[in-house]
Amino acid sequence: MIRIRGLCDGATSTYLEPICGRPLGLQFNNKTCELYIADAYFGLMKVGRNGGVATQLASTAEGTPFRFTNALDIDQETGIVYFTDSSTRFQRRQHLLLVASGDHTGRLMKYDPVSRRVTVLHKELSFANGVALSKDRDYILVAETSKRQILKYWLHGLRPTNPEVFAQLPGSPDNIKRNARGQFWVALNNGQTPPSRSFSGEIIAILLDGQGRILERRQNNGFMQSTSEVNENKGTLFVGSVALNIAMMVVKKQTDFSSRRQLSLLFIIFCTCFTLSIQIEENDNKVVSFQRLQLRSVVGPESFGFDCNGEGPYTGVSDGRILKWQGSQHGWTEFAVTSQHRRRDLCDGSNNPTMENVCGRPLGLQFNKKTCDLYIADAYFGLLKVGPKGGVATLLASSAEGVPFRFTNAVDINHQSGDVYFTDSSNWFQRWAYLMLILSGDNTGRLMKYNPQTKKVTVLLRGLQMANGVALSKDNTYVLVAETTRSRILRYWLTGPKARTSEVFAQLSAHPDNIKRNAKGEFWVALNNGGGRLGKSINSNLQENKKGSMDSMKTFSMDDAVATRLDKDGKVLETMRSSSNGRNLESVSEVEENNGTLWIGSVVMPYVSLSKM
Repeated sequence: MIRIRGLCDGATSTYLEPICGRPLGLQFNNKTCELYIADAYFGLMKVGRNGGVATQLASTAEGTPFRFTNALDIDQETGIVYFTDSSTRFQRRQHLLLVASGDHTGRLMKYDPVSRRVTVLHKELSFANGVALSKDRDYILVAETSKRQILKYWLHGLRPTNPEVFAQLPGSPDNIKRNARGQFWVALNNGQTPPSRSFSGEIIAILLDGQGRILERRQNNGFMQSTSEVNENKGTLFVGSVALNIAMMVVKKQTDFSSRRQLSLLFIIFCTCFTLSIQIEENDNKVVSFQRLQLRSVVGPESFGFDCNGEGPYTGVSDGRILKWQGSQHGWTEFAVTSQHRRRDLCDGSNNPTMENVCGRPLGLQFNKKTCDLYIADAYFGLLKVGPKGGVATLLASSAEGVPFRFTNAVDINHQSGDVYFTDSSNWFQRWAYLMLILSGDNTGRLMKYNPQTKKVTVLLRGLQMANGVALSKDNTYVLVAETTRSRILRYWLTGPKARTSEVFAQLSAHPDNIKRNAKGEFWVALNNGGGRLGKSINSNLQENKKGSMDSMKTFSMDDAVATRLDKDGKVLETMRSSSNGRNLESVSEVEENNGTLWIGSVVMPYVSLSKM
């Protein structure tokens, strides 16, 4: 995968890490001056003293690919590199799931730069993390984050072949760094493991001697969060974090981290609120005037549905719940969930993409007007249904023609027959990897039909590039489907002389998301520019791939179109634009017209927008 500066530089989204890279453990070889890198997604790498693009050294061991390369240390005499792969099942973006599941597939390994071979030293580690070689090179330490312990693995002498417990800790260990005296600094990263609250905000690092005894404790002063490493160098402690935009330099004699050097002007503050509350604020934008219904503890109201009584809207959000709007007095209330084994303590209030395959991620919603059942396209679980009283949804379909759904996206219903039309965006990529889906040019998306009588799924169209929104025509003679990557809408004929054929309905100047038909038979198409960066990067990448030039490709900023209304022939009737200051509408996923009001969804924002027509 080629790193795209326009997409990656300055990015903080975990979605982008498999494309942009996520270097974790670093160590220089003092003889060659080469920097060895443990990249969470690309494996063990090396770059020369002049920097540049790193070279991959290893990405598998014993035929099993690395999933979460984490930490490393180097034997400065032999050049052998010791490193960890935290799990063979979970990637870095799924670290919470790794911990919560009790996964124990982590590995401690060594890489021989002469033979270029990787040897697995020990398996079945629970979240293998930091590593550090002893001063005499007789043993190596490895952190087991989930078990809150450090193991000692003997490299020389008549010692046990299995590791022994070196230290049992009062928190979850991250990186281990040896100082010049042969002692070990262990970072305690309690901020990464919400199920554990011990010592969070208190002891965030300890110093151990060669016997595993605690020599020193370091306390948090309120500024540090998710401490990942403490590296002692010439009387100064360098303190790292996986969550903050600051690094810290601390004089060794201090007992807390109160002196710091701010290396960035910005702090990233993560605040989780588990109580849904409402905030209605009038926006003075002259381009689109709207109100916001705030969802403080969740994000991503992707799509909307109105029930048989006209109540709602209902919307699916980031923590796997489907919420119902009950008016300003009662606000948003829980209606349904899509995950059969959803844990409230883990999921409620979550906006972490790595939890979606556990908690659920409902996207497209549509009520059947006859039965009042709500049909749901959940990105990870497939096509589901829940009754008028809500609760836990029932799975209807998770595969078609023997091919599992990977990214179930949008849904619409023929209210006469009950047939459900829906999309699976890709056979390869899941929702969290949507950028890779687009940038790779993947064309495995499908448009499908579910028959509630026979309970069978029929594939209508395949070979689509990120199949997205769907909408039936008012007379049910055709269905529209959005191809996000190709910036177009296709029309698939269901009846008439063109039945079972497709054609381009509209070629757009932006990337379509959901499509919703209004009462007049017109179609609202959301144009999801991803907040500016996504649109620019996708267009630049696709154009460079095609012609090596970006001159003729339109790029988008936040004051560009965020939705368009099309007639039954694909002609543009109206265009909705965001404001010039970029604060109004962002990552618009859907525009639903209902009784003179436009309900506007977003895949990333913590509110629903509405505008009176």
